[in-house]
Amino acid sequence: MSPKRTAPPEGAEEDIKKIEEVIEIIYKDLLAKGGQYKVSELLKAIELKRKLAPADDREKQFWTMINGIRRDTLDQKNKKPNDNSTRGAGPKDPHDV
Repeated sequence: MSPKRTAPPEGAEEDIKKIEEVIEIIYKDLLAKGGQYKVSELLKAIELKRKLAPADDREKQFWTMINGIRRDTLDQKNKKPNDNSTRGAGPKDPHDV
């Protein structure tokens, strides 16, 4: 199931701008040798920004494609006959072939 993200909450735009500033600070710090931040902190900031920002068109297209693949796969599984009556009816010993 695709994540349901609606419009960002009120005031989120300002929060997103602040997070972008934090991301930039951490990124510059990582480029400098002996910085105080870790890559994991940069990733956390990026993830937080992604959660606050509205979904873009590429993400919507991705989830549309995934849902289409799911539907096609389920349709194919439903079209296959489920004949369980022959299960276990074959030879049990490989030498009986």
